[in-house]
Amino acid sequence: MVCKNEIFIILRATSDKEIDIKDINLSKIWKKGDNKLPNNNVLKHHNFGFEISKKYYNKLDVQELLNGFFNDRDVKIFTKLDFVHKVLLIVVYSWDMLPTLNYNSKFLKFIGEHDIKLSHDLYIL
Repeated sequence: MVCKNEIFIILRATSDKEIDIKDINLSKIWKKGDNKLPNNNVLKHHNFGFEISKKYYNKLDVQELLNGFFNDRDVKIFTKLDFVHKVLLIVVYSWDMLPTLNYNSKFLKFIGEHDIKLSHDLYIL
């Protein structure tokens, strides 16, 4: 099967203070001063942080993916965290199939109530 798009959904939290997270399965965690890339001592994290991410292939509707993503137990706990800066990153690599990026009002209300910023990166290849 030929890959026509890859979609990454990443829910990231950062803080100036160290965060003790328990009972959440995280995809990535870092400390202030950690290298952003392996074997690269130049790019360092300026804060503490962690994220939950999922990758999808050949999908047409991002809202449908988000509905499933936000039904995950760990993501539900994550969204309720206070005293962190939360960002939802949606990264799309598209070769022949660009998914729709329309969001319903229920979803937009949810991310607003949980103080989650929304960011998009689109790469048409």
